[in-house]
Amino acid sequence: MAALAAAYAELGEFDKAVEWQTKALASAPAEEKDQYRDRLKQYQDRKPYRLE
Repeated sequence: MAALAAAYAELGEFDKAVEWQTKALASAPAEEKDQYRDRLKQYQDRKPYRLE
């Protein structure tokens, strides 16, 4: 789900990215929730996720 959200964000479809990242966050392991929340905030700010 997180990968699908990232793909939508890369295409500029941030509403879909937020939708899928929200689903990913809900099912994420506890130790990864902060990372998923950070990515969700990026999509809400209309920024794609990119590895550096």
